[in-house]
Amino acid sequence: METVTTTDVRELLESKQPDPNLVLLEGRVTVVPAKELEGGCHPGALYVVSRKALTDRLGRREFSAHDLEVIAGNLNSAVSNLGG
Repeated sequence: METVTTTDVRELLESKQPDPNLVLLEGRVTVVPAKELEGGCHPGALYVVSRKALTDRLGRREFSAHDLEVIAGNLNSAVSNLGG
């Protein structure tokens, strides 16, 4: 089952929110600012990845459509391993 889509990854990368994070919340993927996660605004949210962690790990900020597919696939595997 696909949880994280290329659209989700694009929303994370293009988010105007400060320090955006991709999370799984109530069965859906959403982008929320780190401050809200740290402040307990989203109890039960499963952290997937932050934009900073993703771009730091990959060493760039621009991604092709194929890149987004690969990233989404890798994040889906990570979420499955976490039990999301």
